[in-house]
Amino acid sequence: MAEIDGQTNCIPLSGNLHFLDLGPGGFSVYVLRKNYRARGLGISLEEEKGGHKYLLTQKRELRERHELVSADLTLEYCILEMLYSIP
Repeated sequence: MAEIDGQTNCIPLSGNLHFLDLGPGGFSVYVLRKNYRARGLGISLEEEKGGHKYLLTQKRELRERHELVSADLTLEYCILEMLYSIP
């Protein structure tokens, strides 16, 4: 992420920033460290079901600005697809 941001400056240093991270990990950590007003929402499978390890568990100052939701988006998508594809 730092390499992309270094070329594009896509993550501002200050100001309000809200972001979504699917499979939260390094991206969330990078954004929260760079912008001290950023707030994030991460969605991931539980680690036992193959989801990413939650990297913010030991970083309280970052975790306070980040919410983790455990969800299987594949399953959610399949349910929605079934509901809306009925003829």
